[in-house]
Order: sequence, then C-alpha cells, then structure tokens
Amino acid sequence: MEININGALLNLNVFEANQAQRLVESYKYVAEEAEKAQGKSLPEQINIQCEAVKVAFDSVFGEGAGTAVCGYENDLMKCVDAYTKLCEEKDRQEQMMNEKTNRLLSMYADDQEQVIEEKVTPLLSVQE
Repeated sequence: MEININGALLNLNVFEANQAQRLVESYKYVAEEAEKAQGKSLPEQINIQCEAVKVAFDSVFGEGAGTAVCGYENDLMKCVDAYTKLCEEKDRQEQMMNEKTNRLLSMYADDQEQVIEEKVTPLLSVQE
C-alpha cells in the first residue's frame, strides 16, 4: 500500500513476508541505536538516531529511501515523525490483517460446524 512520508511515495506491504521481516528488523535496529546514543552529546544523539532512521528506511524500501524521506540533513524531529508515520501505517495494516484473519477463521469455523451438523444430524435421526 502506498504511503506518502515527507513527499516520498513508498510501498509498504506488511502482508509480504520479506518486507515485514525487514520492518521488524528495522525496529530492533532503531531501538538499539537510540540506546547507544544515550549519554552522548546532543549533536551526537541527533546524528546517531537520524542515521538509524535513514538506514531503517533504506533496509525496508531500498537504497536512498532514507534520504528521500528524511533529507540530507539530520533533523531529529523530521526523522522521528517520519519513522512514527511508518510505524503507524504498519500498525494499521496489521490491524487489517488481523481482521481478515479473524474473518477467515470464523468462516472456517462456520464451515466446520456445518460439516459436523451434517454428519451428526443423520446419526441423531437414526437413533430416534
């Protein structure tokens, strides 16, 4: 599904296993880099976190996506907002996936009940 983040059009599909895996790995990477930034000077923290977000976008969407979304400068607010939008879109698509999966499971359960009823009903008639 196409999303627009800071003017960059990106295709995010959490239903596709490879892209979903890269996205999950990017979460871990961004969190690890944010931890590494702790205790550093403010400019170092900004640089570390912005570069982590850019690398995350590159790993999920391909080389150059991080710069296309966040720009060449390391503006932490812009990077954090962009990554937040990506995370929110992931959550939205996961919710949609959960709803579809639950609907499918419900349909399967309904079919199973019907099969059981078809098998049990004749047995009950014979016993009466």
